[in-house]
This record gives sequence, structure tokens and C-alpha cells, in this order.
Amino acid sequence: MMNEAFQRIESQFNTRIENISEEELKEIELALELLQKKYFMKKIILNFNLEH
Repeated sequence: MMNEAFQRIESQFNTRIENISEEELKEIELALELLQKKYFMKKIILNFNLEH
């Protein structure tokens, strides 16, 4: 069930980005990296604060 949902989301995402430029793809990649760094950094800080 979850695999089907993720496959549907992936398919929709791929449809949305199929006609964008290389520059736009790079911008998306950088944005995703930033979000991932911020999320994991926040999670690390929260876990650290809860432990101390």
C-alpha cells in the first residue's frame, strides 16, 4: 500500500519536472539538499537538548 502511494507521488513529480531546464533541476537539487540539512540538523539539536 505504501509502495503504491510513493510510486504515485514519484510519477506525479516526474511528470511535473519532465520539461524543466537543467538550471531549474540544479536549483531543485540544491533546495532539497538545504531542506535535508536543515531537517537533520534540527533533529540532531532537538535530540541533543532532550538528552541533556
